[in-house]
Amino acid sequence: MTASHRIFEGVLQDLRLAIARGRIGPGERLPTERALAQQFRVSRGSVREAIRILELFGLVTVKRGRSGGVVTTPHCTEIARDSFASLQPLGRHGFQHSLEFRRIVEPKVAELAALRATEDHLNTLHKSIRMLEEHPDSADVFVESNRLFHQTLALASGNPYVQGFLPEFFATEVMAHAAGTAGPVQRSLARFFHGKITDAVARRDVKEAAVWMEAHLSQLESDFLRSAEVAGVEDVAARPTRGPRARPARPRAGRRRSPR
Repeated sequence: MTASHRIFEGVLQDLRLAIARGRIGPGERLPTERALAQQFRVSRGSVREAIRILELFGLVTVKRGRSGGVVTTPHCTEIARDSFASLQPLGRHGFQHSLEFRRIVEPKVAELAALRATEDHLNTLHKSIRMLEEHPDSADVFVESNRLFHQTLALASGNPYVQGFLPEFFATEVMAHAAGTAGPVQRSLARFFHGKITDAVARRDVKEAAVWMEAHLSQLESDFLRSAEVAGVEDVAARPTRGPRARPARPRAGRRRSPR
């Protein structure tokens, strides 16, 4: 994965985590693009791309003009926490093992697809992206689109072992469960990365296809590893706050009167 992609993903994840943890609250104006670039020590282009994706997730709104800026949405905390928390139960389904396997195999599959994909394969990949664009809120459509995307990449690889095994892998319980429980932000992330991978395959850019697949899987793993932490923050926030314990009143200091 190239440094530029790590930087972009890092800015996106750090801002999303800050919102999920409540460090950036609803209705709060983010620092300027220049200030964020200085804070993260990245280019303004990397910040701009991260903000664009946050807007796609519904975490911020971007207001243009002199009095504009980037402002978090009223429900940003809930959306951000749900985007991590939805992955936590997947640990019981072997999700970590599936990610390890995918990071070994899928970047290479993307490379082969960039070399060997036919027009029919490209048309099917674009169809899977359109399904997500036309039905962004449908979990059922996401499951089918996700299966179609990864199955088509496997077929486009031209390798009979990949063609025979990967479609069955994505039909397993752990993968079907992961896709079926994906929340709105996870679906938006998949649409973003699937689109980047498809564009690279269509351009026959072998390196970029592998880079974007690795970025996709890296984001999933990062979210999964942070899901328990974010869920813990949510649990603490949901607990009723206790005020200070009442202390028994002390008698007022004064001069003791001698008995009469």
